[in-house]
Amino acid sequence: MKQIHKISLIGVSALIPRAVLANAGTVLMWMPLFQLMFGNVLIGLIEGLVVSLIFKAKWYRSVLIMIGGNYASWLIGNGIILLFQEYLIDSVFQLKGVYSAWIFSLIILYFLTIIIELPFFNWIFKARNRDWKRSLKLSLIVNIFTYTAMILIYLSVSKYSFFTDLKVNQLLLEKDYHAELYLMRGKEIFKGKVSGNFNGELIYQIPDKYEFSNLKLIRNHNNGTIGLALINYKGDTIVVEDSLIDRNDLVSYPQLNSRYSNLIADFRDTTDRNWKVSAIGWAIDGLTVYSEEEKEENYAFEVPWMFWAIGHVSVINNNELICQIHGRLVLVNRETKEIAFITNADSYVIRKEK
Repeated sequence: MKQIHKISLIGVSALIPRAVLANAGTVLMWMPLFQLMFGNVLIGLIEGLVVSLIFKAKWYRSVLIMIGGNYASWLIGNGIILLFQEYLIDSVFQLKGVYSAWIFSLIILYFLTIIIELPFFNWIFKARNRDWKRSLKLSLIVNIFTYTAMILIYLSVSKYSFFTDLKVNQLLLEKDYHAELYLMRGKEIFKGKVSGNFNGELIYQIPDKYEFSNLKLIRNHNNGTIGLALINYKGDTIVVEDSLIDRNDLVSYPQLNSRYSNLIADFRDTTDRNWKVSAIGWAIDGLTVYSEEEKEENYAFEVPWMFWAIGHVSVINNNELICQIHGRLVLVNRETKEIAFITNADSYVIRKEK
């Protein structure tokens, strides 16, 4: 029987690298599905065989119980992390401390896993042989290896450079950018200056019909000016401001000139645009700055439980831009590699002050 256990462990161990390699190139969003379908079974199989080998317990009982334990810890642990993490970041951190909050989440999940799987380790043994202290030690030790292995697999397809390569510095917003934001939050549209203390003036209350909408710039074909509109998923349109931007400033709004542009605005002189920027709204792609068509800088944040897509970029000057990341407007300084939180927004447009 002992020989059978050893052969089974070797076989399972041989399968893991193949599973990892088969999924190493996938987007991180598919990893939880992979774990739900296959990963928890593999981990439960390993944990059950290890316990049965060491303590002479029935291997099939051990394996089935630990598979159940892993599904329980995956569902409960991930649910708890998702609930508290989003609230914590929104109410306390915003940008500064986001990376630390994520690391803290990994540590918390490890201890949650130990606690949730503790009774399962205990149930492996017959009632007369159960020992909570022994089961706690088992849960602590076994999860060090299996939990670490899963986190390393997740990290192999993660990106976190937006918060490791860029430093938060709210002092960036102390200067006057001579730019005005029009942004949507929920069912309200606000207007205000680009600053660290965004005090927006409420200018429009959105009707229920347009609750799931986006702010867009549209051309006014009667006088050539650019208007501000609210467009819902059906294509229904409400004009919020008819002539927001003068027709002479059309060159500063690439989206109006090309439907494929991901830039909302570019306020640089047209003869001095020596770098380009791309942010198509996928978290793994992030924000990429190109110099003469060569990839120069990339900043992204896609890690377990946090898929922070970056998009809707506006270039303010030769060194700075504004982008939207996970419902937040953020100023990015390429030269100093610093970022600053402006405000929360579902969508926005920007114009130079006259």
